[in-house]
Amino acid sequence: MKNTNFLNLCMMIFFTACGQEKEELKEDVNFNPPTNIEIKRTYAMSADGYKTGKMEAVRKVDTSKSTLLIKDIASSLLSFNELNDTKVEEVFWLGSKGIQEYYGEFTNVKTGEITNNKFKLEGNILNFESKTPNSSKPYKQSFERGKDYHTATIYINPTNREMEPGKEYKRKMLDVSFARTMKLKEKFLRMDTFTLGKHTFDCHVIYIDYGHLHGEVWLAKDELGWFLIYEKATATEGSFELKLDSYEKTKLDD
Repeated sequence: MKNTNFLNLCMMIFFTACGQEKEELKEDVNFNPPTNIEIKRTYAMSADGYKTGKMEAVRKVDTSKSTLLIKDIASSLLSFNELNDTKVEEVFWLGSKGIQEYYGEFTNVKTGEITNNKFKLEGNILNFESKTPNSSKPYKQSFERGKDYHTATIYINPTNREMEPGKEYKRKMLDVSFARTMKLKEKFLRMDTFTLGKHTFDCHVIYIDYGHLHGEVWLAKDELGWFLIYEKATATEGSFELKLDSYEKTKLDD
C-alpha cells in the first residue's frame, strides 16, 4: 500500500454504508451551524510509539456556495523516513447531507509526485475521481447515496444510524483510498471523556474493522458538528495513533 493510502487510513477518509441497500439517508433538518466561530484542531500522529506526523485543521461556515456548508481545511505531514515524507492538503465541505464535496492533494516530498483525490455529491450520486503520477487520465467512479456509502467517519455521526451498545453491525463502506466498497464491522463500545486543557469532550467510542485496519475511534461534537478526537488502530503497516493535541475556538466578527 502506498504511503498516501496509509495517511488516508490514519485520517479516516472513507465512507460507510448501512446494510440495507434501499435505505435513504435523511437530511439533517437541525443543521444550522453558527457563522461567527472558527475552530482550529491539531493532531499528533505516531506509529509503534514513534512520532510519524502531524495534522492541523481549521473549520468554519462557508457561505460562498449556494447552500450553507462547513468548510474544513486540513494540512498534514506524515514521515516514514527521509525518502517517504508525504505532505497532504485537503478541503472538506459538509452540509445537511453530510460531506458534499472533497479535494485532497498528496505530495511525495522527496520526489515531488502528486496524487489528487476529489469527489462531489450531485443529487444521490457521489462522483469520485483520482489522478496519480502513473495515470495519464483520472480514474473515475460513481457511488449511489444510500446504497454504496453513508458518511465519512472522520465526521461520523453516531446518532445518524442504528448503533445499539455492544451489538456488532455488518455494513459496507466506500474506502476513498482504493475507490471501492468494502465490508465493515462496527460496534459502539461505550461513552468516555477526553480532556484537553480547559475542554472536556463527551466521546462515543466505536470499534471498526474493515480488513486491513481495525481499532477504536473516539468521536465528539461541538457547535460545528461531529469530529475525530482520537484513533488507535492497527493497519497492514503496523499500529498507529492519531490524537487531538490542541483545540482552539475563535469568535469571528459578525
